[in-house]
Amino acid sequence: MAEVSSRGPGRETRLLVVTIVVSALMLFLLARYRFPQGPAVTAPQAPTQPLERLAASATYDELASILRGVDRQVSAAIITVTTVADSDNTAEEASTGFVPAVRIGDSRAVALPGSSRRIVPQTGRYTVVASDSPHGIALLQVPASDSSSVPRLAVMENLPAAPGYLAAIEATPNGPAVRPLYFGRLDRVSDPRWNEPVLRFSALQQMLPAGAAVFTLDARFIGVGFPDERAFLVVPASSLLVEAEQLGLRGSVPAADLGLEVQPLQGALRAATGADSGVVVSYVKPSGPAAKQLAAADVITAIGGTPILSPADYSAALMQLAPGTAVSISGVRNGTPLTVTVTPVVRGTIKEAVVDQLGLDLRMVKGAGSEAVRVAPRSAAARAGIQPGDLITGIDRIDAPDPRSIVKAFEDAASGHSVIVRVERGSTHLVVALTK
Repeated sequence: MAEVSSRGPGRETRLLVVTIVVSALMLFLLARYRFPQGPAVTAPQAPTQPLERLAASATYDELASILRGVDRQVSAAIITVTTVADSDNTAEEASTGFVPAVRIGDSRAVALPGSSRRIVPQTGRYTVVASDSPHGIALLQVPASDSSSVPRLAVMENLPAAPGYLAAIEATPNGPAVRPLYFGRLDRVSDPRWNEPVLRFSALQQMLPAGAAVFTLDARFIGVGFPDERAFLVVPASSLLVEAEQLGLRGSVPAADLGLEVQPLQGALRAATGADSGVVVSYVKPSGPAAKQLAAADVITAIGGTPILSPADYSAALMQLAPGTAVSISGVRNGTPLTVTVTPVVRGTIKEAVVDQLGLDLRMVKGAGSEAVRVAPRSAAARAGIQPGDLITGIDRIDAPDPRSIVKAFEDAASGHSVIVRVERGSTHLVVALTK
């Protein structure tokens, strides 16, 4: 019978076992180093406030429900008012617009139509008590209502810095409409056009129209605003109430007009004009108060001793001017310092003659018509809405007209009459009227 050995595992077996154990240990240590176990993560508590809940994870149904609630609560406080361009320029079409007016008392409301527009009174619905044209604010008399129609004011300190949802009320021809205002950032900033800080809502999902009223999601009145570049500036309700009270006491404030249009001084314009700062005069109204003192390409650096660094500064300076009172304007013309004295007039009183000229530079496009290369400002073509690049494919009964045919058709029209023009703009076809 063979002898059975009583010896334990061989040397090779022991080495194999040790290798396996060491490898397992190293893999474990590497795993702990590469994927450390952090503390247990607690699920965040769901926000309880509507604004916080919407900012965290809004649903369309929830948002729509909240906005319907805001609409019900503030509908009695909103009156839709009609506005037109605040100008007596017969060459300018007075386009109709709408802004919401917000009740601030049993029979008073305030609106912000803007400095370039005025409110058209409507008998039985509202009348204009007074307006501050420089700031674009109007105080209205509206049908009496109980005090419950006056919205509660929001506490500015309670507004979130970012991000968040608010409710915006804008006006339409059929009445006020509410929609969500989502913003990425809220700042309180100084603005040269206002004495008190304004609210600047930026990183907006969608821009609001001028004059839109802004409310919190629990229907508290924040203020009324206007677009400003990529942000929306809101004049706080408290400031509007102060302005409205002053308007009721002192009456309307007319806006001053220097008869100028300005643009920022940027890029190559600095070297070309010889100025380091200011705003560039882009247009001088021929019949305006500054027609004999200033010209296009002049740079305005100060008005009445107040430095002008931007178009906003220029607008703010205009607000401080009184029509009929002369003011000193400092600037630069072709690199040389310039100082003139101009007496502003009431805005809307500068009469500009209607330009009867066609105002078109045209080039022939064989077999298609004539392309508008340049459109003169305030010309018949500009008033008709023709733009550079438009292809005039027909005028009256003439198809594919050459430039000479277009000029002759316009010249043959009687004064005050119109010529029908067919226009192709990209992939869009339009019909416009050239009025002589």
